[in-house]
Amino acid sequence: MSIHQARVELVTTLRSLDAQVYDHLPARLSPPAVVILPGSPYLEPSDRAASFLAHHTVTVLVPAGASDVVTRTIDDLLEDVLVELINAKYLVDSVSTFYGLDLGGTSFLAADVFVHRTITL
Repeated sequence: MSIHQARVELVTTLRSLDAQVYDHLPARLSPPAVVILPGSPYLEPSDRAASFLAHHTVTVLVPAGASDVVTRTIDDLLEDVLVELINAKYLVDSVSTFYGLDLGGTSFLAADVFVHRTITL
């Protein structure tokens, strides 16, 4: 599996969500949204020959708004993301706390899910 194929597979895993799923940070987001970005480190050697741990950051974004509504919305979307990732055998390393994010003059509430999977080149 190539590095690109690993990201495409991750996007495909999350396509069933009730959110737009992007494999890059688009110029304009349509929330709720999930954006797949390279993790850090992006790749690290595995204990198997020609294998690497491919790390990705799955950023979940919802429109900013009333605190109680937005918190419930992002919690629900995070739960859906985690269920899909776990069912597809991704290893979830951690989930960040919520944070505010401003993109192109639009405010979002976001959280990052850090995942990895072994790939063989």
